[in-house]
Amino acid sequence: MIINLRRAAWIMVLSFFFATIGATLSNGGGHEGVRERVNQGHVGLMCGRTTGSFLYYCEDMAVAMNDNVGYSMRVVPMIGEGSVRNVEDILYLRGVDLALAYTDTLEFMEKQGVHPNIKQRVSYVTAMHGAELHIIARSDIATIDDLAGKKVNFSTPGTGTFLTMSNVFDALGLEVDVQNDAEAVALDRLKRGEIDAMALAAAAPWKLASELTEFDGLKLLDIPADRIEGPYEPVSWTSNLYPNLIDQGRTVETIKVRVVLLAYNWRKDDPRCGKVDRFVDALEANLNKLKEGPYQEKWGDVDFAAEVKGLTQWSGGCIN
Repeated sequence: MIINLRRAAWIMVLSFFFATIGATLSNGGGHEGVRERVNQGHVGLMCGRTTGSFLYYCEDMAVAMNDNVGYSMRVVPMIGEGSVRNVEDILYLRGVDLALAYTDTLEFMEKQGVHPNIKQRVSYVTAMHGAELHIIARSDIATIDDLAGKKVNFSTPGTGTFLTMSNVFDALGLEVDVQNDAEAVALDRLKRGEIDAMALAAAAPWKLASELTEFDGLKLLDIPADRIEGPYEPVSWTSNLYPNLIDQGRTVETIKVRVVLLAYNWRKDDPRCGKVDRFVDALEANLNKLKEGPYQEKWGDVDFAAEVKGLTQWSGGCIN
């Protein structure tokens, strides 16, 4: 009976969709009318890879905010290449209205002049969660300084992990043999002893860590916050978080970088400006739902009132 009721409910929803499309076509709107209706609430959200944390937060927003009966809001998450490429995508890739990125990515781009006037071309919607920096190494590596000259995976160029870890190792004065594999590949190479460590920035607990056991012979290394300048914050972990990477009774000290949700600064009279406006309103309206529901735990860290240094917060006021 439950299955039949659910099937009936879905048939009603699908019937609504088909009836709406049919009405548009029969009223002379044609396929262009249907296309306009389907696209009226669309916003493109550039996320990250399936092994990172960005994509999970994007999926949460789509699930919590999408209008599953009509067309007023449809968040379309996109699999991206990470923080650095996400910033490039929001500036230049067609169909991208919003993107997730690390704050140190924006600072680096501003200092290096990578994208002129970047902070005038994007705004931040809200400060999101923090992405913790992980250095996973073989058990015979005692400290991060012991990685000098060794093979350390920084992920692929263009990702936030690659840029962030480049900043961190430069600040520590450590020269390593940088490897550029994706996280899943790097973890496999590390377990087989082909590299000495892998570095990544991800919301803890990192999901792939659940595949590790004590027999893999890996550990998490400390990252000394007092030796690194930039938009980083200290954080501590115990074996409760990573039982197969941190020995019982030991604490790992590391740092995190803040993730921000960026919006492209569309002209006030551009229709896509109005779409971003509606997205921002919907996110604010659903924030408590995201914090309390079956979503990512770190939605509790999201704070619309938090200031992001050097960036202007999205203020809306689009002409619709």
